Parts: sequence; structure tokens; C-alpha cells
Amino acid sequence: MHDDDSTKSIAVRSDFYLTFDLFYRPQLLFNMEQAIYNNKCYKEESFNIYLGHQIALKLELLIL
Repeated sequence: MHDDDSTKSIAVRSDFYLTFDLFYRPQLLFNMEQAIYNNKCYKEESFNIYLGHQIALKLELLIL
């Protein structure tokens, strides 16, 4: 008789998910948070550059 492969695969999968949760999920969440933070900073910096250009244009119009 052969061993039941389905129970082995369930055990292997549960071991994998447990290992993934303990070791990889915190890093994955950190990477996602870092990406969101970097994107937010990039958008804020782009907006600040845009505002700087708008202010410079208005100053040029006032000088002219």
C-alpha cells in the first residue's frame, strides 16, 4: 500500500505557510510600507517642485 500523498502535501504546505508567515511576511509588509512611503515622498516632492515653478512664473509676471 502506498502512503497517502494528500496528507503529506497538506503538511508540507502548512510548514511552508508557517515559515513564510514567520520569516517573509514581516519583510514583505516592510517592503510594501517602504514603497508606499517612497511613492508619497516622490509625489510630495513633485508637487513642491510644481508649486515652485508656479511661484516662479507668477514672480516673473509681476516683474514684467
